[in-house]
Amino acid sequence: MSPLVHITRLLPRIAGFALTLMLLTGLIVLVTQKTAHIPEKIADIAVEHTQPLTIRLRVTQNKMLRLIELGHDAPRTIFVSLPEEWQRGEVRGVPLTQVTSEPPSLGFRRWQIPAGGLIVFHSQSDFINVRIHNPSGVPLKIRYTSTDVEKRTSDHEVYLMKEGELVIP
Repeated sequence: MSPLVHITRLLPRIAGFALTLMLLTGLIVLVTQKTAHIPEKIADIAVEHTQPLTIRLRVTQNKMLRLIELGHDAPRTIFVSLPEEWQRGEVRGVPLTQVTSEPPSLGFRRWQIPAGGLIVFHSQSDFINVRIHNPSGVPLKIRYTSTDVEKRTSDHEVYLMKEGELVIP
């Protein structure tokens, strides 16, 4: 038997094997893409309060750093849980000694913000959205400002929530 005849007989088998291999490879890529976990770029903030409350939240960002200003209008102390890696900076409206935090737990630190206090936090994480949690079940108004220094843009929004969570883009 000539080599050409031999190759002609094997050609359908080789093509079938190659097609099967391509299909399996495509299936593996598809499954991998659907099950791959893409980490969310969301910063979580939980607000604990007992009466209706308005908080001021300002996020100012550039490529390297984010400044997060958080203050409120309540006549009493509130508690907020923030990502552990956020570092407290400037404190306004209250003595520095009155702004305290508990030891970190599960990646978060619980801060006490007295009446009239505003705290500036520094973060190097590159979060895109902020997710506010309101476990208290009491109305929470959020005056949100987002400023991008490099793009020279600033957005102002007001959100009202009673319970659950809210993702702010």
